Amino acid sequence: MQENRGMKKWRAFVTMPEQYIGLQNIINKQLEISKSHLTEEQMEQMNYILLEALHTLKTVHITYYKDGRHITKAGVIEFVDSSKDLFVLINEVEEGRNKVRLSDLIDVSFI
Repeated sequence: MQENRGMKKWRAFVTMPEQYIGLQNIINKQLEISKSHLTEEQMEQMNYILLEALHTLKTVHITYYKDGRHITKAGVIEFVDSSKDLFVLINEVEEGRNKVRLSDLIDVSFI
């Protein structure tokens, strides 16, 4: 019974979705980080690892920038197209494909 009373306490806050969304947007903005700038040498090294991973099907860890956050995933590189600024990572854990812009890539390494 006490659990229900605790949950009712929060219902008033949830009944104001506009305020909740506004507060969540403010929190998300505060958590945003800026995109890292890489040197030419770092980009060349990552390109080398991506191409090796593509040809050997080795699993890699990638970190990329998306919506103000650094996202890290592991998987196998399926496709790389530098002319379209794109590569595809097959994520075995989530059983899905992630299309990532090469220009958003921050780090890549073999597991």
